[in-house]
Amino acid sequence: MSEKNKAIFLVSLILLILSLAFLYQGIAYSNKTLEHNIEMAEKNMHSTLYSIQQLSFVPYESRIKSVLLTNPQIIEAFAKRDRELLYKLVLPKYRALQKENEFFHVLHFHLPDATTFLRMHDPGFYGDNLATIRPIVDAVHEKKELLTGYEIGSHGAFYRIVIPVFSHEIYIGALEFGIKADELLAAVGARLDTNAALFFLRENWMKVGRLSKEEGIDLGSYSLLTKGKSIFNQLPADFSLDKGDQKIVIDNRTFILHAHPMVENYQGKVIGGLVVFQEITALVAEKKAFIVKAVLFTSFLFILSLCYLYFTFGKVLGKLVQAERMASNAKVEWELTFDAVPDMIYIVDDQHRILRANKATAKILGMSFAELISSKCYESIHGTDEPLSYCPHLLVMKDQQVHTMEFFDNRLQRHFFITVAPVEDSEGNIFGAVHIARDITDQKKAEGERLVAEEKLQKAHRMEAIGLMAGGVAHDLNNILSGLVSYPELLLLQLSEDDDLYKPIKAIQNSGERAAAVVADLLTVARGVATVKEVSSVNMLIKEYLGSPECGKLKSLHPQIRIDSRFTEDLWNIKCSKVHIQKVLMNLITNAVEAIDTEGSVLISTANQSVDPAKMVSSSLQDGEYVVVTVQDTGSGIGQHDLAHIFEPFYTKKVMGRSGTGLGLAVVWNTIKDHRAYITVESDENGSTFTLYFPPCHEEISRNNDALSITSLKGCGSVLVVDDEEQQRNIATQMLTLLGYTVNTVSSGEEAVDFCSKKSVDLLLLDMLMEPGINGLETYQKIIELYPSQKAIIASGFSESSAVLASKALGVGSYIKKPYNLEQLGKALQKVLRS
Repeated sequence: MSEKNKAIFLVSLILLILSLAFLYQGIAYSNKTLEHNIEMAEKNMHSTLYSIQQLSFVPYESRIKSVLLTNPQIIEAFAKRDRELLYKLVLPKYRALQKENEFFHVLHFHLPDATTFLRMHDPGFYGDNLATIRPIVDAVHEKKELLTGYEIGSHGAFYRIVIPVFSHEIYIGALEFGIKADELLAAVGARLDTNAALFFLRENWMKVGRLSKEEGIDLGSYSLLTKGKSIFNQLPADFSLDKGDQKIVIDNRTFILHAHPMVENYQGKVIGGLVVFQEITALVAEKKAFIVKAVLFTSFLFILSLCYLYFTFGKVLGKLVQAERMASNAKVEWELTFDAVPDMIYIVDDQHRILRANKATAKILGMSFAELISSKCYESIHGTDEPLSYCPHLLVMKDQQVHTMEFFDNRLQRHFFITVAPVEDSEGNIFGAVHIARDITDQKKAEGERLVAEEKLQKAHRMEAIGLMAGGVAHDLNNILSGLVSYPELLLLQLSEDDDLYKPIKAIQNSGERAAAVVADLLTVARGVATVKEVSSVNMLIKEYLGSPECGKLKSLHPQIRIDSRFTEDLWNIKCSKVHIQKVLMNLITNAVEAIDTEGSVLISTANQSVDPAKMVSSSLQDGEYVVVTVQDTGSGIGQHDLAHIFEPFYTKKVMGRSGTGLGLAVVWNTIKDHRAYITVESDENGSTFTLYFPPCHEEISRNNDALSITSLKGCGSVLVVDDEEQQRNIATQMLTLLGYTVNTVSSGEEAVDFCSKKSVDLLLLDMLMEPGINGLETYQKIIELYPSQKAIIASGFSESSAVLASKALGVGSYIKKPYNLEQLGKALQKVLRS
């Protein structure tokens, strides 16, 4: 640009600036003058409002209470509904209050049923019902608390105070105190030189059917109390107070109208307010004239300057505008991207001050941007007074490298993975770092749950492997023990108790039964015990054990330990295998006693309980009702490491073979699971508590438990014994013969099928596992092809397996576990043959 053009540009620019400044100052001066006068009108309005507040009787609320409601005679007269006495007592005080407040007009007593009991200004008019007519009184009857506010009534607009009245803390009615709004307005108009009026919502005005004595002008949603103010009567037809503060023209005169919604009803809802007029006709005319002159004076210079600037710098300005627009768009896009990231992103300077943060940061920290920006990062994020020892920001400021780490925030109680990278300014100097923190709490929780699930799965596999081993051993041992249990029973039936051989044979039988009990524990560990469940009382099972020889022996070995019980008398019944639940109780009580080194006590208690699983240690516990059994000892407790293994088979802290087999708690665990019950353990240095949760059963207990005689067990019919063990066939033959049955035996399933193809029998006594050849299920499947209604009993030394269940589904009538006795066999035969 040439020097001449530069000079022209500068002159034009100066003229432009001067013209704009002149125009601006002129308009500003005019506006300032006008605003000053409007401000004076507002001050006038506020002065009016203040005067109304001073003239109102709001400060007299406490005065009314002290004058009227502290007089017990007045309260008593009102409570007794003695109108004459009440009027006589209140009258002097009423007149005194009128002297104190020139606007005091209304003093009514209202009954709770909405009828007027006494009007002090008109005592002869009473008994009218004001229900729904005077809402503030209805509200006091309902809420029984002091309420104040404006109301429109048939006698005009009133400001009312309604006070609940109590006698001996019993609500007896309400006291109403009021002043007419138009009298207040008249007083204000007399004291202040202003055009002022009160307005009310038209819906409130119309509810009383325009019965008010005041004049009302409809202005949109409002009605205006004029009281002779002629200026209000000249308002234009389309004028409405709904528009708030506004400028209006009446007869070529300009006014500023200020409408202040200050009139509230007892609910705090605005139903009206005060309106004030201020005439500004002269000011408006002066402003218009000045603006016309200013515009004419500056228009030429302004247009000339704009034209020159446009043609000289139009292109440059266009490019600048385009560049600014692009920069603005880029900034908006960057901010949108920055805020769209769900991770916390914030920039921190070398003094640990947060310079910038995205929305996720503010949301996660629960802070506003105003609180967040310029705060110290360690204060806002970690809630500490100084940087943490592992603070990655310190490392970045030290070595100017990118650092990542995981940390747990104690204030937020969340896990985060954070990346911190240095940030450079425009000159390449590092002034801070950008922090990107991702909430990984859910991932950490999922990882923890996965590890727990894996540990449970591994434990389940270990238990399954041990169970399979135990089940196999138990099957073989039960076949062997049949001779030690069944033969002595047959021999004892042939001997008298005085015989020299009776006691040795009885001892052999008892030893066999004890060995069978150990095998039963192995089967329980294998989770394959076959149980018959019946309705039982847990209280009775505990009492039976506490009175048993086994418990007596336990007490004699530990005389320094006291065993106490606390029973709930109305305890619900449960459905269980009595022998297994008693074994559970025996194992838990024995462990509790042996866990106490010196003196101490064991408490067994029962209760009916509704359980909230959210409050329990066991996450598998379902909500509902349970019969709860608790065994609590005062021993030294179980170590945390041992707690994780106490229910595993053969895991014991006792001396194996002397005080335990390592199966006690494994039996407890598997028995509880077989009964669809739950068990929890709590232990510390003060002792351990085992809690059992059994589903309740609301059936009655069967009382038929008498032992049967051999004669009652006898029957008749043909039985085919199918068993691969010769000893088992011999035992079964002798027992069946003794019971009166005709017996045939075969050693395999194939022989049984061949036998039945030639000759029918009344019942099959089938072993389930037979080697080599087909098992009991396959044998029965082939025989029912010949005889579809063939009756059978399964006898096995193993568990009630899926094969046994499948056999029952095909028609097998019963299952008995080896070694069985004469009574068990006889009952099973009678049950199946009579079915």
